[in-house]
Amino acid sequence: MAEPGEINAGFSVSDARVTVEPPEHADERTARLGNERRSALIADIKDIFTYFISACILVGIGTLSVYTIFLDDNAAPETRLFAVDALKILTPGVFSFFLGRAIGAK
Repeated sequence: MAEPGEINAGFSVSDARVTVEPPEHADERTARLGNERRSALIADIKDIFTYFISACILVGIGTLSVYTIFLDDNAAPETRLFAVDALKILTPGVFSFFLGRAIGAK
């Protein structure tokens, strides 16, 4: 508790940190910001590439499953059941992924 006439700053001195650094020159700041932008761009490209490859794999599995189920007359019954199971797993996963991203973006 603060005594009358005292100021309580809401934190103790042990929580505070003071750093002394030389001022950043304009050239150094420009170089640092450029490096940060490049790093962010590389991270974005990696994310997009990962999503693209994942989407290609999922579309390929889905297309192959639909073809096996509906169009391949020579497919064995076990193969058709496997294709149906693949679609059963794939469909809710894709919907929940996009629904989750849409809800998370709000």
